[in-house]
Amino acid sequence: MFGAVDSGGADKGAPKDSKVMLIDVDAPELQARVRTSAAPFVFVNAWATWCQPCIEEFPELVRFAKAHSPPEAELLFVSTDFASEREKAQAFIATSGAPLPTYMKRGGDMEFIDGLSKRWSGALPATFLFAREGTLLELWQGQVTFAQLEEALARHRSAKPKSKKEVP
Repeated sequence: MFGAVDSGGADKGAPKDSKVMLIDVDAPELQARVRTSAAPFVFVNAWATWCQPCIEEFPELVRFAKAHSPPEAELLFVSTDFASEREKAQAFIATSGAPLPTYMKRGGDMEFIDGLSKRWSGALPATFLFAREGTLLELWQGQVTFAQLEEALARHRSAKPKSKKEVP
């Protein structure tokens, strides 16, 4: 279901022996991880090594994650690569500078997609902004920039907190 164009070699230059751990996670476990964050805002980025737009946006996301580490905000990276591509995903993460830990989707695509948001079409990349209690505040389907993430964080930091009933 995850749709994007194959990048054909996203792991060029990656060490073949990289041992970066990807923690297997399904949607309910990821939601639980969001709710236990020390940060009031948690961004989740779903990506894959075969997705060229994912690879292109990754440096912007890493820069944002480093600029806004907890307690201000947290960014979780979730590889949606096939299990057979685990080593390729690990090699990419090892050279990306992404904060650890990082995650790898476990289970069926539709269960994962619907478990994060029924608004998500499954397109990659996808970036979600959750409030710590698990309320989805924003969803970007397609590439996102550092500036877009900065604007969203500033907007939600200054917004009056909403109850779950008030969120569309």
